[in-house]
Amino acid sequence: NSRMPERLSPNPASSWTVICLCADWCGTCRDYRRAFEQRAREREDAAHVWLDIEDDSEWLGDMDVETLPTLLVLHEDRPMFFGPVLPHVEVVDRTLRALGQHGPVAEPVPHEHRDAVARIVEQLRGQAGGG
Repeated sequence: NSRMPERLSPNPASSWTVICLCADWCGTCRDYRRAFEQRAREREDAAHVWLDIEDDSEWLGDMDVETLPTLLVLHEDRPMFFGPVLPHVEVVDRTLRALGQHGPVAEPVPHEHRDAVARIVEQLRGQAGGG
């Protein structure tokens, strides 16, 4: 009964994963989704996952996402970036480039969101394995 978020890049050659936390009721998110999906089709620098904070709420546990869209960027299973972003795919490009060159800030995930992020990573790993 557990719904799977949409993996927009099913088999990326990359060890990077960009997860967009959004909501269907958010008009900005709906507009951004088209660009995000297009980026997923055109770019192989990362896997792209669309996570709806309501439809996929079991993935988030009790995480409260206050600003949409919020990006979570993983390298392998390690969180490298977590935070609200402007709804432009150029932000994804810049973020990935900066992380690739300089790595993450010391602790990218705020303490109160660490459990939820760990849960997302775990779910993604499970989905990739047998999904």
